[in-house]
Amino acid sequence: MKFVSTRNPRDSVDFARALFHGLAPDGGLYRPECMPDLSDVFTGLRHDSSFRDIAAQTASGLLSPEIPHAALDDIVSDAFGFEPRLREIREDMMVMELFHGPSCAFKDFGASFLASAMNRLLALGDRRAVIITATSGDTGSAVARAFFGKPRIDVVILYPSGRVSPLQEKQLTTLGGNVTALEVRAASMTASGWPRRPSPPENSRASPSVRRIPSISGGLSPSHSTTSGPGWRCAGEG
Repeated sequence: MKFVSTRNPRDSVDFARALFHGLAPDGGLYRPECMPDLSDVFTGLRHDSSFRDIAAQTASGLLSPEIPHAALDDIVSDAFGFEPRLREIREDMMVMELFHGPSCAFKDFGASFLASAMNRLLALGDRRAVIITATSGDTGSAVARAFFGKPRIDVVILYPSGRVSPLQEKQLTTLGGNVTALEVRAASMTASGWPRRPSPPENSRASPSVRRIPSISGGLSPSHSTTSGPGWRCAGEG
């Protein structure tokens, strides 16, 4: 699968580059150049397939052969020690609960896949990375829990003073280890959440490399891609 910027569909990049850059050079978000046909993947699933099985097969349908199936199995197994739950409301209606992750936010699914994929690809290249993200709530909590303990990644989370709930602040500040949370005066942050400082370096071969995580970069995760549905088609499709 190739990815293009929402602002420029002409230049495509592979999954690894989109994953580690977060934002395209023109400031746009990365989206799939076109959506693969996953019909065979879904029809090949058993009725009792586990969430991990579904996630691994979907990831393989989207990202192989760039990422081998065995590697995607490992990424999914590492990412998802939790799963969504289906609740029956009535005989003809069910809801899917997405708050059973470590931070109780739906973003746990995207953030966990993101963290595990990054850590696996960094290990293949014997590299490290520093992740910087700014948050005003559940994005930071999900990122903190997802990346906590990942051996090749250090995380710096910036959050505005007095503008997150007490629970969210505890989720951000009590992990330690490879996760550092910094309280920032709200006046020093831009509308998009980033402090008024120059952007991190763009050289992906730096060691360690510094990367920003925009709030919706979890869109690279199969858990988001398959539920939101594509708003685009491949060239030549009706």
